[in-house]
Amino acid sequence: MSVLLKNDILLAKIETGYGVDTAPSSTDFVEAMDLSVSITGETLERNLNRGSLSAISSKVGKRYVDISFSSELKGSGTEGIAPNIGKLFQACAFSETVVADTSVTYKPISADIPSLTFYFYEKLTSTTSKLTKVTGCRGTFTMDFSASEIAKVSFDFKGLYNEPTDVTTPSTPNFGTIKPPIVENSAFTFNSNTSLIVQQLSLDLGNGVVMSDDINANAGIGQIFINSRSMSGNFNPEVVSVSAYNWYTDWESATSRSLSLGIGSVAGNIVDISVPEVTVTSLSSGERDGLRTMEVPFQVSSDAGNEDITIGFT
Repeated sequence: MSVLLKNDILLAKIETGYGVDTAPSSTDFVEAMDLSVSITGETLERNLNRGSLSAISSKVGKRYVDISFSSELKGSGTEGIAPNIGKLFQACAFSETVVADTSVTYKPISADIPSLTFYFYEKLTSTTSKLTKVTGCRGTFTMDFSASEIAKVSFDFKGLYNEPTDVTTPSTPNFGTIKPPIVENSAFTFNSNTSLIVQQLSLDLGNGVVMSDDINANAGIGQIFINSRSMSGNFNPEVVSVSAYNWYTDWESATSRSLSLGIGSVAGNIVDISVPEVTVTSLSSGERDGLRTMEVPFQVSSDAGNEDITIGFT
């Protein structure tokens, strides 16, 4: 029996309480690429002296699941309706604010962070699938904006292990017809400068995702926690004169600057990214198709807290 990757189905739903299986259905689909689900167990070695050099059978300690995949960055197609990707942002420590018929906005939070239940179906036959349920999931993500490409968000989640089972193959979700905008006419702005020629912007949320040890919990894991956020990024502008933009004074003085861009032009499928406090951490030369460029890595801070980034859908 051969199992085809393209037939995999991934569902996800916000939990009503931590680790509570919310039984996501076909309406809770995730449009995933490069999907990887890794079941991990910590091997407990038993190095006992038994008059032999042979190894002694081990035990399995902590059991958890890592889920990684990429998704296209796009809206729902309707203003004021949350995008499919929104639940994933929430489980990476973001709030969701919906303004009816207008917008949906995601901003970082530091408490009361939602968790997700994932259902991962591997279709064995037309009627039977292997189901891996992963509860209590929280994670982090990176974002990539490359000129003339589809903007992508790459997620890494960690969750609680549940033994897989064979189940009836679910109905195929209605994935809809909304296509993602490409990265063009993005009005990339750094410190109010809109003239920089940039081929790529990358952002790394940098959440610290850890496990809480608990002797009363299954597999000794109480919860998956997000315990920190250290956001960073990089972009690669073509070289300009110092008089046109002085990167060196920004770097020397560790001056915070703002950064923003937007993709899409059709209502319901417009995404705006705003990062208000960016600090350049180093400067190096690069090249792109024979043109001299710069690599500008940066850190993101938020002196007021929870203002690291805003992701808006209109």
